[in-house]
Amino acid sequence: MLKGKLTEAQMQLLRTSRQQSALLENLPVGVLCCKNDSSYSIQYMNKGFLHMTGYTEKEIRCTFQSEFLQLICPDDRKYAETTIREQLAQYGKAELEYRILCANGEQRWVLDQRSTIGTEGLCGCILVDTTAQKEESEQLRLNLERYKIITDQSTDIIFEWNFAEDTVYFSPNWKKKFGFEPLQKSVTHTLLEQGHIFQQDKAKLKRAMQKALSGTSFLEVEVRIADSQGSYIWCRIRASTQYDQDGSPIRAVGMLTDISEDKAQRQQLLEQAQRDSLTQLLNKAATEMQVTASLAKAGDTSCALMIIDLDHFKSVNDRFGHLCGDAVLTDTAVALKRMFRVSDIMGRIGGDEFLVFVPDIDPQAALKKAHQLLQKLERIQLNNSEQHLSCSIGISLYPTHAENFSDLYRFADRALYQVKRSGRADAALYSETFSEQAAEDLSVHEERRITHADRLYVDSGQLLQETFRLLGSTADIPSAVSKVLEALSRWFHATHIYIWEYLPQQMVYREAFEWNELELPNPQQRNVLHCSSMDAMLDVAGSDVLFCCEDTDALDTELGRELRRQGVSSLMKCVMTDGGQRVGLLGCESHRRQCKWTQEQKKAFRQISDLLAVFLTKYHQQEKLKQIL
Repeated sequence: MLKGKLTEAQMQLLRTSRQQSALLENLPVGVLCCKNDSSYSIQYMNKGFLHMTGYTEKEIRCTFQSEFLQLICPDDRKYAETTIREQLAQYGKAELEYRILCANGEQRWVLDQRSTIGTEGLCGCILVDTTAQKEESEQLRLNLERYKIITDQSTDIIFEWNFAEDTVYFSPNWKKKFGFEPLQKSVTHTLLEQGHIFQQDKAKLKRAMQKALSGTSFLEVEVRIADSQGSYIWCRIRASTQYDQDGSPIRAVGMLTDISEDKAQRQQLLEQAQRDSLTQLLNKAATEMQVTASLAKAGDTSCALMIIDLDHFKSVNDRFGHLCGDAVLTDTAVALKRMFRVSDIMGRIGGDEFLVFVPDIDPQAALKKAHQLLQKLERIQLNNSEQHLSCSIGISLYPTHAENFSDLYRFADRALYQVKRSGRADAALYSETFSEQAAEDLSVHEERRITHADRLYVDSGQLLQETFRLLGSTADIPSAVSKVLEALSRWFHATHIYIWEYLPQQMVYREAFEWNELELPNPQQRNVLHCSSMDAMLDVAGSDVLFCCEDTDALDTELGRELRRQGVSSLMKCVMTDGGQRVGLLGCESHRRQCKWTQEQKKAFRQISDLLAVFLTKYHQQEKLKQIL
């Protein structure tokens, strides 16, 4: 009976031993029993260890003589041997990481946790494969190092706003940029109360913060922030919102960029777009805009609008040439600037027509001012001859005659007509005393003047201003560029107008945007232009940026023959630059007729190419930043 019970107990023990053995064999880690000799000879190894290394038990016995130390990577072997012995001797256990050799030639990182077993000179060892964690850790280290390099070298400031804690972290560039430590706690309550945010920008910054808190995925806002010296810096803030597993917003991560130079450049372009390129007075569109704004603030104050028309200006151009005509226009502009106040609005509104708006002036003073201008302009000699310039001036009054620009202009134009009917070279206030015949003559006069102005004068400043308006009024730059190209096709009589972006690594221009009235031949051959080909064109033209051929029939070169094969009658191309670096190419072609582009049109073409370059460069930068965020 006792013998049967012992046998049953032994059987139970055997079953338990087998279960434990099966458990050890199938653990997803390596389990070893090694001697504490010089090579840590392996006495037992489980299937997990064999799977980890890729070796068979026979290969380990035959190739490595069951010496575990030989399975450790040679570069780590000395470190592992020393560390194991020291820790076992001191603590009776050891823990360390090293690399082991695998059958496929790879090296895998393992965490070795071992301890001595009794007094038999053995140690039990568990090996955990930590290769994936090591790779992730190394990738994280590289990412952090790359992040540090980027933040150290970049002037941009990276930030992270924790919504729950209402704290924000700024990269060290903040102090470099502004000269003081950034706000970090209670952001929503104290940021707007501080005096560093420009007063007029606080409302839009508050709205942007509220959008972020409500979960808006991406936001952008431009504000002015004062540095430690009190000087305001224009900054663009872009942020992307991060969410938890439930989709609730938890933080905003973004970038703060100094855009002061960009703002200054845009302001310069805007001013350039509002100016007549020859006289540097306001162009027609800018003149109307500024007069309208001034009228809105005039109240009951008397103001005067003057139209100045140069007498017989066409004959000046015909007799003395366009250079003389340009000099007369420039001298007239100088005379206007000297005669009127800085607060007065002066513009060139047509080929030989100027407009001056004078706030806070009574009728007699306005008429006196006009006669003084007549005398000043009469001193301008024509091409150093004995002939002198004369002009006619029509004046309308606010609010006596009208209260808006359109009507004031119409009445001043009628007064100008009265002066011309009376012999020119004089000035007159608008009067309602017109005969019926005079009114009919005036109607014909106004119609002819409108037609003549449309035919004679291409207002490059107005063209620039319209381009600036289209590009600056929308975030959809590609759509705006398409509208600009269509508008340019009318101004430059082009059937095909396009923008090619410059790829510096390939040194080629590649087609990016186009407006095309015709179905062009061989389109597959027209979408890339090598940089050297454009440089060769510029060498022919003797220009750094502009190539213009008004008659391809007169171009007896391979380029001319190629253009004629493509059906091009006239061609103009301009290298687009931003900050002195080429970024693209603006081109226009006429396939129907030869175009005689004026110097003013060519200059406008160059200015528009620069304007487009700025917007397209910023657009590409924004797109790259959105991908990063």
